[in-house]
Amino acid sequence: MTIQKVIGLISIILYWIIPSSIHAQNPIILSTDVDENGHVEIRWDIPSGDENTRYAIQRWNYLNTDGQGFDADLVIIDASDRFYVDQNSQANTQKQIYQIYTEGSQALQSEEMQTVFLYEDIDYQECDLTNTIKWTGFFDTFNPVSYKILFSTDGGNSFTLLTTLSQNDLEQVETISTYENTSTHQTPVYAYTHQELNPDQTYTYKVEAVYDINGERQTSGSNLQSRNTPAYQRPDPPKIKSVSVNENNEIEIFGEITAPGSTTINSSSIWRTNSQNPVDLSFYTDLNQTNPGNVNYTDEAVSTNETAYWYSLVLEDKCQFSIPDDPAENAHRSIFLTAEVINNEQVELNWNAYEGWTPDHYLIFRKTTTDAYIEIGSPQQTQYTDNTIADGDESGSIIYFVQAVSEDQSTGAKITASSNRVRVGFDSPFFMPNAFRPSANITKNQLFKPLSRFSPAGGYLFQIYDRWGRLLFESTDFSKGWDGKVNGNEAPQGVYLWRYSYKNSEAKTLEDKGTVMLIR
Repeated sequence: MTIQKVIGLISIILYWIIPSSIHAQNPIILSTDVDENGHVEIRWDIPSGDENTRYAIQRWNYLNTDGQGFDADLVIIDASDRFYVDQNSQANTQKQIYQIYTEGSQALQSEEMQTVFLYEDIDYQECDLTNTIKWTGFFDTFNPVSYKILFSTDGGNSFTLLTTLSQNDLEQVETISTYENTSTHQTPVYAYTHQELNPDQTYTYKVEAVYDINGERQTSGSNLQSRNTPAYQRPDPPKIKSVSVNENNEIEIFGEITAPGSTTINSSSIWRTNSQNPVDLSFYTDLNQTNPGNVNYTDEAVSTNETAYWYSLVLEDKCQFSIPDDPAENAHRSIFLTAEVINNEQVELNWNAYEGWTPDHYLIFRKTTTDAYIEIGSPQQTQYTDNTIADGDESGSIIYFVQAVSEDQSTGAKITASSNRVRVGFDSPFFMPNAFRPSANITKNQLFKPLSRFSPAGGYLFQIYDRWGRLLFESTDFSKGWDGKVNGNEAPQGVYLWRYSYKNSEAKTLEDKGTVMLIR
């Protein structure tokens, strides 16, 4: 009695472990593998001792005019073959379901097995460079261990394993009717996303179900499906032509945006930093230009007499990617000029090299507060000493700027970038003669005026009085002096009072007074 109970228990356990439809006396389909032509290769096994039996293979017909069901026998084949290729299958357009039965005894039939169907509509996302594939799952009877995702980029000649998905890794996106009839049986549909694709490639995919039958590993492969991954048109990297400081010590950025065909530009922006390194560039302001064309932007919020600035133009394409990927790639740096007066005789100029393109040389420009700029040098290095400070009527306040000069490699045109304007002052004291003779043969002794190496920076006033305090002469022009006349008449020989006031290079008012002897 005890032995019978044990045997019964073992039978119950085997019943639940081994699918009820797979019995020793029934044929067993091992795999339904779809080849590159969409033909289904069917492999099966038979019960021991049935080597002389013949078997019939059937395929489910979804649109049979006599009603849905299995077709009449596709073929009746000897047991010794155990392999058949269904060349009339529609495995490239829908999943196929097969069964095998023993000739003459349809009750001895195999478990149904369906192909893995890989859908044609592979979802390519050009911005993310991803392909999402979908396929139908295997029958639960075979309890697939995993699915292998394979791909090829050489037209399916050789495949690379992309990933193996266990049951826990699968993403089920829907279910579909297994038989497309009133049966409630559903087939799961899974999806997987292939990431980090290379643009302008053709990817061919296949899915293999991996499962065990009677302790042996089996695989059934899907049909092949392909998808092109065309690269979308991206704007060209924007180009800065120059970063230049204008007369108002504002920075002007000149550049160009180009985009081939119907390329979409979502936005454009300017990035800026005043650090020494362009890796510190960060978003500064929207440029609000989404069409190709020239870029002209003036940055007024700068301190060009304190530092140089790096600038970069950055675009955002339709996929919200930045162009260039690294803003430092097209960065340009302005020129920051400093000037130092040496012993009231020389001006030493120093500046940082322009960066963005390599200058052929630099031009040095100088002017007084009232004159036009003149070019005084063209060094190749970033230092220059001005030894040409003239005597006489030159202003005590001088403005300098430096201009980098090069040639546009694409057009051959001359390109320039200017530095900030820096002002230097010279404080040369006035010398006042104690006597003068209007009738002298030496011209400079015919007028009485303050003498200095440099004219005052501003606020100049020179006056002559007689001994009773009556104003005889007055001028705000440093080049003019008293000729010894009052209202066109010669003033008598004698002592006269003088007085002057002016502002120096630091805007400080200086004044003095004294006497002079008019000699006749």
